[in-house]
Amino acid sequence: MQRIGVVANTYLRRVRKLAELSPTESGFLAAAWVLARPVTFGLSQLGFPRVVRWLEQVPARPAPGRIGVGRGEVLVRWAFRAAAFETTTTCLPRAIVQYLLHQTFGPEPRLVVGVARSNEASPPPGLEWTLGAHAWVEERGGPPREPTFAPILTLSRAEGVVRADGR
Repeated sequence: MQRIGVVANTYLRRVRKLAELSPTESGFLAAAWVLARPVTFGLSQLGFPRVVRWLEQVPARPAPGRIGVGRGEVLVRWAFRAAAFETTTTCLPRAIVQYLLHQTFGPEPRLVVGVARSNEASPPPGLEWTLGAHAWVEERGGPPREPTFAPILTLSRAEGVVRADGR
């Protein structure tokens, strides 16, 4: 019986959080939820290069309201959790959805893929460390949001795809 009370309280807390969202945040969250499955499917079936080419073709639209990058990340995480993807997705599909939505909701986004040394997995023979990869969204021209990762690829509407090796 106590378990039912805990579940009910958790559910009510989530409903309260949803009710407290502004109309702009609600629109951002709903759009993220709608995009979660197609973007995840596209990455798994088409691969990252084709999805990036598709992203470059999506037109920018006027913003009905502004959502900051940090808040956008939280809303996208909620949407993926609601789409039952939280345990199966990585940061890349979430970052792509957030990048797409910031094309409309601002600020001008920059999708970043980076790497960093990691001790979480066992390294291959002969190496003492492994690489960890991460994808995230930053405000174009703003400060880095993940300073522990070295960017290897960025994508923005103004600059297109920029690789760290300059190719």
